[in-house]
Amino acid sequence: MAPDRCSAAQMWFVAMLVALGLIAAAGLATQNPGDSFFFCPPQSHQSQAYGVPLASPDAFEPILASHPPGSEAVEQAIIVIHGAAREAEYYFGDTVRIVESHNQQERTLVVAPSWGEKVCWAGDWSAGTSNHQVPDDTQAPTWSVKRPFWTTEARSWMFGGGSDQGAHSFDILDSVVEWVEANYPQLRRVVVTGFSAGGQYVQRWAAFSPEGTNGVTRSRGLPLRIIVGSASTLVYLSEERPDPACDPDEDQGPHWDCRNFSIPSPGHDCDSRWDKYWIGLDGLHDGASSEAQLRHDVNQYLRKFIDTSSSSLLSKEIRDRWSTKDIRFLFGSDDTVHCDV
Repeated sequence: MAPDRCSAAQMWFVAMLVALGLIAAAGLATQNPGDSFFFCPPQSHQSQAYGVPLASPDAFEPILASHPPGSEAVEQAIIVIHGAAREAEYYFGDTVRIVESHNQQERTLVVAPSWGEKVCWAGDWSAGTSNHQVPDDTQAPTWSVKRPFWTTEARSWMFGGGSDQGAHSFDILDSVVEWVEANYPQLRRVVVTGFSAGGQYVQRWAAFSPEGTNGVTRSRGLPLRIIVGSASTLVYLSEERPDPACDPDEDQGPHWDCRNFSIPSPGHDCDSRWDKYWIGLDGLHDGASSEAQLRHDVNQYLRKFIDTSSSSLLSKEIRDRWSTKDIRFLFGSDDTVHCDV
């Protein structure tokens, strides 16, 4: 067993390096935030384009995969989530290069899903591969940009919103994890990671998905590690927030540590909306007063796995499950200056 433990430690280490490497290589997403880098068919890596069948009728998720389904050499999978510009091809290429630089390419599968805003048919997406697992006339879900690019509505995929066709974005990552487990028989462990907007998505998916409970996947019980990279927002799992003293208007350095939390007082509670989802859990339970589409979509996802009949039950179940997961957060050591300085 000793060699396997050594191998596992090495593979976890490579996964962390991948996440760190994505932070270093992610400048593309900020060049022009209004642009989208989702292309169908993909501009590069055409021979590595596959389709994941989805539970929604006549739907598939476009992914790039470094190894063909059925590969016996794969022992670890790294599923990497793109940023706000939907640049899955770039994230895929960067991740593959990092894996290759550590000589782990033979046994490490890299998978990059895409949440596109353009119509994409399976026959177009996977035209360069011979392994078609979905009919050519199957359409990928789309999250079209109908609002200004930086609004929550335009990027609802990041927060678990439904696609134009009704597929929920958290369901899609669940399906990708299941597809990876089903198609790589020698797989021993799985990593899910995302940077920036992808980090925001991964953290919320980790909070709500049954995947990763007790540190393992649902289907085969494989170790699942979740790495959140430089997420600009997070979902809080209780009503408490950092005290105002934890947010001084001056640089406290990379080792600043404040552990005082409390419920915001009137005048400091964003007009009583501080705990509304997508920042908190308010509005996700059954019969919530808010009719916002995003909160409705996430409620529909959650109710398949947990008791959503009341806010208190929902929050407790989410926290209880979260506490059993293997989740790591990565932040830049230079990101320490308060926004108001």
